[in-house]
Amino acid sequence: MSSETESSIKRDTPNFKAVILHNVMSDWNAGDTEVSDTAMKRMRRGLIEQGYDVVLAPVRNDVAENLRDLDPKQHVIFNWCEGLDGQPNAYDAVPPVLEAMGFAYTGAGAWALGATTDKAITKQHLIKNNVPTPIARVFATADRDGWTRYPALVKPAAE
Repeated sequence: MSSETESSIKRDTPNFKAVILHNVMSDWNAGDTEVSDTAMKRMRRGLIEQGYDVVLAPVRNDVAENLRDLDPKQHVIFNWCEGLDGQPNAYDAVPPVLEAMGFAYTGAGAWALGATTDKAITKQHLIKNNVPTPIARVFATADRDGWTRYPALVKPAAE
């Protein structure tokens, strides 16, 4: 067995470029922008350290805008989009565009992203597939409607 350390192992140069597809939202404040930029720069640095060429592709509303000149056979998309400008929870809007353009991408597809933003639908699928879930109830109004189990976690069903 070799005593090579990980830092001394020669890595092959990847045969594709990494594209970090990330949000730029018009309603972000300076703190939101800083958090996003810091995370994106950290990811970019990590990919570069692993030998990847990295392309940054900011997205407001048009997912395809900064991807049109890229070859899907030579680029893989790291999908860091959490929505579109003015639609902050439209996670599921990005994958169909990437698929239509022929790109391979990280993360879940449109159906999974859409379903998991609705906790009630997600719970139905988990129960249907015999996955244990905590006791829960969905309310259409702020009225407790007979709920008596406390303490309780209260969360919006769709987010």
